[in-house]
Amino acid sequence: MLPCVRSVLFESTGRPGDACSRLPLHRSEAAILGHAEFADWRKATTPYLTGFGKDGHPKALINSFALMLLRD
Repeated sequence: MLPCVRSVLFESTGRPGDACSRLPLHRSEAAILGHAEFADWRKATTPYLTGFGKDGHPKALINSFALMLLRD
């Protein structure tokens, strides 16, 4: 999920499956929030969150988000 954001934040260490941060921690939030890919993700997921009512089922919401993350 969000592969372009991931590539802005992390770089490979040369070992399979291992990465290190490209940015200092204090710059990470701005890099994420300012990225177009994150804006698209936010736009797609906001209806799930704003539509969650008092009778909603948190486990179902979490499951929906997990499936979205795994699918993309």
